[in-house]
Amino acid sequence: MRNLFSIAAILGLLITGCGFPGVFDGSDDKDILESNSSPSTTLLSVAITGGFAGVQQLLAVDETGRIVFTNDFFPGATWTRQMTEQELDNFDELMRDNNFFSLASEYIDSQVADAFLYAISYSSKTVRTDNFAAPQNLRNIIAGILQLINATHFSGLELTLALSADEIRSGGCVDMTLNVTNAGQDAFTLHFNDGQIFDFLALTVQGEKDPVLVWNWAHDKAFTAALWDLTLQPGDSRSYQVTWDGTNNAGDAMTGEFIMRAELVSTPGGSPKQKTLTIRE
Repeated sequence: MRNLFSIAAILGLLITGCGFPGVFDGSDDKDILESNSSPSTTLLSVAITGGFAGVQQLLAVDETGRIVFTNDFFPGATWTRQMTEQELDNFDELMRDNNFFSLASEYIDSQVADAFLYAISYSSKTVRTDNFAAPQNLRNIIAGILQLINATHFSGLELTLALSADEIRSGGCVDMTLNVTNAGQDAFTLHFNDGQIFDFLALTVQGEKDPVLVWNWAHDKAFTAALWDLTLQPGDSRSYQVTWDGTNNAGDAMTGEFIMRAELVSTPGGSPKQKTLTIRE
């Protein structure tokens, strides 16, 4: 039996003002206790690139069945979902029934331009293919992967991030609001492993290098160690807001350009498209 991946989930404080978070969701306060999560090994990773529009998508599934999907058309956004034991078993059966481990390492038609390219890594094997040269059994596997993506990406969970300003002076504050909406036609339930519901993050932009985390709301918080669920009916929304005073996790004042992100750390969950903020002297 695979262990479920520990996912953080956030409790907000009902306080507003510079440097203090505020949450407007109508939920009851929860006791605050320490919680921990542990990393898991990647079971499946899929990179999808190419096409006329220059698609760049990444799908990762860890050994516990936690799915993370990203799409470069939505910078900073992620979609997450937890596979059931049955889904994990079904996917493993799909790979074995279609002889994934007997496939060649590459199926590429060099005469075709603008094809979708798939790099599929499962356990210890990687296969690269396009959507023309793949044999039928590999096409069956790709179809199963696309079903995983669709179930994760188009679950009806809609996340947006709003900032009260896109530029502030050093010593000023910015309000960050994560809006969570059930945009689907059916109710769905968000599963939380502890009292954490959300996080907000600020990252520095350093040229071509990956952004570096300098602040996140949850870094000095502790949360209830209890499982709980939140069910959203079609059209239901929740909003979670915090205020950042422009200091890093060490309390030092920051200036420059920052990438601002939010995360709903439930299952399903994810992050909305990121925003940018400038802090001037």
